Amino acid sequence: MNFCLDFVECFNAWSGENPPDHNQIHKCMTQMRQIARGKSNMTEVTHLQNIAYLLAEDFKSIYKRME
Repeated sequence: MNFCLDFVECFNAWSGENPPDHNQIHKCMTQMRQIARGKSNMTEVTHLQNIAYLLAEDFKSIYKRME
């Protein structure tokens, strides 16, 4: 779950107006490499990225309801 939440932070950093700092870029690129390891095409990578994003968003919504 922590990986998924970190991935959402990376997604938000890359799509935001302010450029991410060096450490955040390194962290995001490391996560991208981990997701892409052993995948034969970008469709598989994109599918895993979407899963990570959706898991994190579902976790956030469930956590908000529990508060």
